Amino acid sequence: MKRTLWWGAVAFGAALGLIAGLRLDGRSLAVVIGVLCGLAAALPMTGTALFFWWRERGERLRVQERLVELQHRPTPAPPVIVVQGGRSLEPLPPSRLLGTRQREFTVVGQEEEE
Repeated sequence: MKRTLWWGAVAFGAALGLIAGLRLDGRSLAVVIGVLCGLAAALPMTGTALFFWWRERGERLRVQERLVELQHRPTPAPPVIVVQGGRSLEPLPPSRLLGTRQREFTVVGQEEEE
């Protein structure tokens, strides 16, 4: 059935092309051929665009399914954290009790003042 339909479409196209070729003048035939060549030139880009659109759509559907699966998954229990009591606060070492002394800076290349 498909093969008969295919051959019928090919025969119809060939007959239509033959009749149009015989009845049209040169300029009209040039326009028809230009349109057909333009459509034929657009087919690879159209096919590429449809391929990428189809691939992106499939990826989007997979991501949606994954999100739905993750939303229906039960949430895990929170982790148990045990904090042990530490030692008591130790006093500061003697060097820190007095504080820090004033810092002195030396600028390289500057003469010393007296």
